[in-house]
Amino acid sequence: MPRIALSSRLSRTRIAANLLDGDFPADRPNRKWAGDISSIWTAGGWLYLAVVIALFSRRVIGWAVSDRIKKDLAIRIWMVSVPLVFEAGVA
Repeated sequence: MPRIALSSRLSRTRIAANLLDGDFPADRPNRKWAGDISSIWTAGGWLYLAVVIALFSRRVIGWAVSDRIKKDLAIRIWMVSVPLVFEAGVA
């Protein structure tokens, strides 16, 4: 399998470590979560959808939409998702 770079060659900043290393099945709640940001073309321009899912229950535990793909979108989605999981026990 080809290796996927987790940082830009032009950037000196490492983006993220691959902590799951392809081991996605979770044997109990609140052990593994995954997040992604997707770009969606609309009549008004690009929108960016950030989603966090619990890998055990496969439930969406948080999402956010923005017209800009900035780090605050990723931060906002985790700030919304983490309290929801621990307060409501949704994962």
